[in-house]
Amino acid sequence: MKTVLSLLIGVSFVLAGCASPQVRYHTLVNADPVSGAVAAPDFVIDLLPVGDPAQMFTAWQRVVERLARQIGQTATGWVATGTAACLRD
Repeated sequence: MKTVLSLLIGVSFVLAGCASPQVRYHTLVNADPVSGAVAAPDFVIDLLPVGDPAQMFTAWQRVVERLARQIGQTATGWVATGTAACLRD
């Protein structure tokens, strides 16, 4: 009896799913036609490298030195990503 009831419930869910209307997404913008060729841009964006300010380096250096004193060990490692400066005690 339970098998028949669960089968009946499963079939009713499947039929209810098939009876629901299709999902339609609406937009206010017309779709652009797809073309195979891509045109070159009319402008060029030039990105220059960005360095770390000296103030940030000294602030991190103070933090690392303070932590090294608290731990009681010497600190050797990179201060910040992208910098070539390294702390050595």
